[in-house]
Amino acid sequence: SIQCTGKSAQTATVPANGSLTIDTLTYLGPDDYVGALTVTCTNCPAGTKYLSGIANEVNGVTKGAISYNGFYEGTTGILFPAQHNANWGWNAFNFIQNLDSETANVHVEWIAASDSASPAPAAFDTTIPANGKLELHTYVYHGANDFVGALKVTSTNGKRIVGICNEVNGNVSELDASISYNSLPQ
Repeated sequence: SIQCTGKSAQTATVPANGSLTIDTLTYLGPDDYVGALTVTCTNCPAGTKYLSGIANEVNGVTKGAISYNGFYEGTTGILFPAQHNANWGWNAFNFIQNLDSETANVHVEWIAASDSASPAPAAFDTTIPANGKLELHTYVYHGANDFVGALKVTSTNGKRIVGICNEVNGNVSELDASISYNSLPQ
C-alpha cells in the first residue's frame, strides 16, 4: 500500500528481492505538495520488516538534489545534531512527522553550540496532529541571527515521531548547495 498524507492510497507489487520506484510527479501530479509518503507491506508476516527505502528529492529548477533513508518506526525523542541559521548562508529546514493516530504533544528545544554567535531561542511546547507534520525552519525561530547548534524534539505524551533536516545554503547562486539527514533517536 502506497499513500501520501492527504491523498488516496494505491497498491503496487514489488517482486521478491526487487525494487519499486515511486515518482511523486507521476503519483501526485504537477501540484505543489509537502507531506509524507508511507509504504506498507500488506502481505508481510507480522513483526517483520522486509522493506527499506531511500528518498531522493530533486529541485527541477536548479537540479540540486538531496537524499535520506526511509524510517521503520518512530521514537519519543529525536535529535538534529547540526542546526545552522544565517551561518555562512546555511539554514536548516526541519520536518517532524507524527506516526501515531493521535495528537503528539512535543517539547522543542534548540541547543546553542559553544561557538554560536547567538543564543538559542526559548524552548516551547506545541502539538503535531495525528499523522501530521511540524515544520521547524531556523529562520522563523532565529531571525537573522547567526546560530550554530542542535535541535531536540521530545514527544511528551509518548507518541512516535521521526524527522528529516534539509540544510540549504542561500548564498550559493549558481549551484544548489543542500544537505539532508535523518533525525537521531534520543
